[in-house]
Amino acid sequence: MIRHILAVLAFVVAAASMRAATDTTQLSVVVLSKEADTPLRGLEVVVVDDSTSASQTALTDTIGKATFNVVRGTRVAVYVMRIGILNGAEKVFTVPKEGLMSPIAISLSKEQIDEAKANLDKQLAGKRELEQLKERINGSMAFRTVRGFLDTVLVEKSLANETVEFTSISSGKRISVASNADGYMFLKGASIDLKDGDKFSMTSLHVDSEKIPFQDGTNIMEFEFQSIKTDNNWSGQYSYLAIPIPTKRLPVGELTPSVSTIAITDTLKADLALIADFIKRKQYVVEIQAYTDNTGTEKDAAKRAATNKKLSQQRAESIVTYLTKQLGVESKYLKAIGYGEEFPIADNTTDQGRKINRRVVVKITR
Repeated sequence: MIRHILAVLAFVVAAASMRAATDTTQLSVVVLSKEADTPLRGLEVVVVDDSTSASQTALTDTIGKATFNVVRGTRVAVYVMRIGILNGAEKVFTVPKEGLMSPIAISLSKEQIDEAKANLDKQLAGKRELEQLKERINGSMAFRTVRGFLDTVLVEKSLANETVEFTSISSGKRISVASNADGYMFLKGASIDLKDGDKFSMTSLHVDSEKIPFQDGTNIMEFEFQSIKTDNNWSGQYSYLAIPIPTKRLPVGELTPSVSTIAITDTLKADLALIADFIKRKQYVVEIQAYTDNTGTEKDAAKRAATNKKLSQQRAESIVTYLTKQLGVESKYLKAIGYGEEFPIADNTTDQGRKINRRVVVKITR
């Protein structure tokens, strides 16, 4: 079955490449069921250019195929969308500088297929929500904020009270807009003198945006204003606006005060695999930070603090060891830091507060 599909796709690729420009070629991705060895229709595939972070998205067709035009000589990563996030790259490879591009086959387990389909259901629900939104607003451009982590990876959680500054490229006029309780923000084109075809930029005023701005930290996002007329006289466009967060708390479970080594559960493995893939592609320096609560067996506060700091250092190092030994991340891109009981984020006088303070965090430092 797989040979037949790939043979058909190879013919398609050959025909397309004859027509394509010399600096591009066609990439075909085939998504198959691992158990049934059959093509999977309607799943979302994403191809990311490693040098520019530009991405393309397409749904697989009736023979499980999604097709993309890619630049020759570039390194690309191929993903299959899962619930709310882009999992670690299914395939990472360099596009050949000449000749035909062989089709890429990806096999998914039943669990992965169910996750991918659940994600598509979520997207359809989002589209229905947008249609309802159009009925409530007039003459606005609508955006929704979500938390962003590690480059193109999105965590589907809407953010209220996040402020973004919009600037008209032509007039230079600026306006700050805050998201509402549902994470939506509305920009009236007239408020910054936008006309059809004008460009405007968006800059996050989030506390961490200076460290990691939009789109991988190099450029302000630019959009063209285009009026979209509907029966409700609504105009504008809709997009997710990723508010970048340079830290992420790892799912390490409930750490007891004496545990010095982090247990690598399946949930933690998934996060660490994603982080490892990110570091390898982007070569960012990442800190693994570990924290404790302020309890301990020593009565002397200074001795207790020193013991907790050593304990947290061991926890951070156990994560770094897994990333280097099991996932092949070069140690020069990783730092293990144990802060002990410093920098609590919750009340150490309560059991719940102490549980929250016993945490392990990933932080991008470049």
